[in-house]
Amino acid sequence: MKESLLIFTQRYSPRLDYIVTELFGALGIDTKLTQDDVVFKSATVPRLNYSDQRFEEVFQIVPHGILFDYRIKDYKLEVHRDATFHFYFFKTSPQGHLPFDLFGAAFWLLSRYEEYLPHTSQDKHKRFHYKSSLAWQNSFLNEPLINYWVSGLIQLLKRKYPSFAVQLPEYQYLNSMDIDSAYRYRYKGFVRTLSGVLHDLSQWNTDQLNDRLAVLFNRKKDPYDVYEQVQTLHREYGVKGIYFFLLGDYGLNDKNHAATNTRFQMLIKYISDYNETGLHPSFKSNFNDNQLKVETVRLAQINHKPVTRSRQHFSMLHFPATYSALISAGIESDYSMGYNDIMGFRASYCYPYKWYNLEEEQTTGLMIHPFCINEAAFGFSRLQDATVLLPQIHQVVAQVKQFGGELITVFHNDSFSLYAGKNYRAFYEQVLNLCQNPS
Repeated sequence: MKESLLIFTQRYSPRLDYIVTELFGALGIDTKLTQDDVVFKSATVPRLNYSDQRFEEVFQIVPHGILFDYRIKDYKLEVHRDATFHFYFFKTSPQGHLPFDLFGAAFWLLSRYEEYLPHTSQDKHKRFHYKSSLAWQNSFLNEPLINYWVSGLIQLLKRKYPSFAVQLPEYQYLNSMDIDSAYRYRYKGFVRTLSGVLHDLSQWNTDQLNDRLAVLFNRKKDPYDVYEQVQTLHREYGVKGIYFFLLGDYGLNDKNHAATNTRFQMLIKYISDYNETGLHPSFKSNFNDNQLKVETVRLAQINHKPVTRSRQHFSMLHFPATYSALISAGIESDYSMGYNDIMGFRASYCYPYKWYNLEEEQTTGLMIHPFCINEAAFGFSRLQDATVLLPQIHQVVAQVKQFGGELITVFHNDSFSLYAGKNYRAFYEQVLNLCQNPS
């Protein structure tokens, strides 16, 4: 039987409804909002007062105001430190039992409010840079801060309601792989193959030319063809996998095989027999919503099943355009919430959650699955010293396990080739073991 929590508020807002439903719903707690103080006073279920109004012997959180506002506002933020809540902002009246508006602050982080605001740190693709984030600037990017907040709140509520039982979700590990280029040399067609050979000759790159020719004449396996090996490792460690395929038109930033290529289609079908699959929307699709729908149809026709999962190529994530386009294309779950070049918790949360569209002020049906470990953040040269990387990964894994969260890692098939370093496969196996069997 689920626990219930009655929350008093002087005003209703879709933002408040969203955040309490997400935060408590993840723990199996049913929440109900009421503006009737008579009903609230007479209730026998656990209660929480989210207002300036005072109720005797009732736990109180004083609102900051963000949950009752509309449109985007540039709030002045001051981050404080606390033994129970680690870091917090939106400090409010001392009459409350918390030093800050937990719901308002959680909404600000979860909705990615700061990514709607003007930000100075951008790269050449105008992506939101982690150095623009409040989390990085205040040293809590490596913590699922919202989970710590909710855990602290639950402990305080249990002091008032000792029978208030909360069941954490079961920890889950999902290994995801982006297929930007299915094969390095094979099945690329006559023109692209000839172009590659001529390029090797023009650069006097004899090693690569010999490697290319050995693959093309079936004397050697394509270096990016690691699928059976990875699948064997996944079976050995009991790892659940999901593969995202790039099916965009060939271009400067989209260089996978043509969606009409029979061998490429066979690979997708083979992987789909053992794993979940999703779309890796092309770079071009960020500037053409119709292109996104074309790519969705391509994958559906190959797999003969609806396409409901995606992760952005190049981690191209812009609010609210990206998620709005995905919803329009029929995507139900997205796995793009994370940073490409640093480990950490972009949304400060380690549970899946529904996206709230700030421009339309409504909860959507799009489920966001944050990732916090991306191989691109490692840098291949640093793999020489796994003793440095593994403790950092373990710190992230341990926190996700602590809250029964969903741990998602991001890898690429081309990383397993010898071009990426001979020690990478052993490192990958260590990561699998660490994530699947955290101590």
